[in-house]
Amino acid sequence: MELRRPILLVAFATQLALSGLAAADDALATAPSRFAMLDGIKVHYKVLGQGSETLVLVHGWTCDLRFWRLQAASLARTRRVILVDLPGHGGSDKPEVPYTMDLFARAVESALRAAGASKAVLAGHSMGAAVVLQFHRLFADKTLAIVTVDGALRPFVSKPAQIEAFVGRYQGPDYKEKIAAFAEAMFPPGSPAEVVDEVKTVMTLAPQHVVVGAARGMLDPAFWTDVRIGVPLGAVMTDWEGWKGYEDYLKTIASTVEYRTVPAAGHFLMLQKPAEFLAALESVLGALTK
Repeated sequence: MELRRPILLVAFATQLALSGLAAADDALATAPSRFAMLDGIKVHYKVLGQGSETLVLVHGWTCDLRFWRLQAASLARTRRVILVDLPGHGGSDKPEVPYTMDLFARAVESALRAAGASKAVLAGHSMGAAVVLQFHRLFADKTLAIVTVDGALRPFVSKPAQIEAFVGRYQGPDYKEKIAAFAEAMFPPGSPAEVVDEVKTVMTLAPQHVVVGAARGMLDPAFWTDVRIGVPLGAVMTDWEGWKGYEDYLKTIASTVEYRTVPAAGHFLMLQKPAEFLAALESVLGALTK
């Protein structure tokens, strides 16, 4: 079911108008919904633009394709852009199945195939970084390059006790409150309340079985063995201190790395710093596909 159209942030109205991003929200909202099928699961996706180059945008944990709304139309000016709701999220079906990175990657491929695209550059935000990594593992011949958007290509917790502690937060009746608190903690102090509230609202829409299943899937130690990238790799990251040295790590798993930082942005940088994020992403895409 289509979510209500998010409110454009008043604080960024002038910036969005100047950068041409104001029309992006309308473009994505009015683009027709499409559906691919995977193992009986309907996978919701939208397509903007056209051209020989295809970019697939993959959202993060308990988010949806609308998180890319402020960049989608601009990105689609020179390429075809496919935006996917992962199973359990947004307009896709939400069955009670294991929500693994494998399921998510195959769902992305089903949308790619349904849209008639044979190869693509894939960009994944947060958990979406793990999804595009798995896509590359399963469909190397369809992967031109991958881009991580404030997402890790290594686990942020790895010990069994740490994993169970993280997953356990969301197994009680107050899981929505816990997700809202998690989302709020991803923003720096002074962030516009409209942005924070929007993210919290969308993230708490995910059913509990999806919240828990996807959390367990992205932290599965078996998933994180032998991380190697055989295609050009890009990263658009915040200046969070936890990313210190991360560019050096990426250079150990990929031969080609393009790394950009968006300063003073929280984890949801595409919403909080929309113009700066778009410029950084276009810079990375240009370097990876030249």
